[in-house]
Amino acid sequence: MGVSIPSYPHTPNKHIPRSSHLIREVLTQGIVNAIDSTGMTAEEIRQRYRTFRRGYVRELRNGAPFGLDRLLAICESVGLFPVIAFQPTHKEQAKVMRDMLNKLLDEHDAMEEAA
Repeated sequence: MGVSIPSYPHTPNKHIPRSSHLIREVLTQGIVNAIDSTGMTAEEIRQRYRTFRRGYVRELRNGAPFGLDRLLAICESVGLFPVIAFQPTHKEQAKVMRDMLNKLLDEHDAMEEAA
């Protein structure tokens, strides 16, 4: 079958690729930032994504592991449209994803300070 991609070091499931975890972390933080910056409520999101539940916002803030399809649906419902980019090595991928995540976290911190 080929060589498997190593799993993310902090995941209980060693069969999930590191790429999946990194992408889901960035999407989750982007969603939280979008909700905070726009003040969207769970009901407003539910109007665009019918199976969205009130508790999802809390779960997203707590880092619950949502699946990629669900995260992408939530992204679209809050007005985010992610773009995928490929990197030649795991190190470069991790650096790009961590930089994106840190940028999102900095934006979130700035929003909280302004509030």
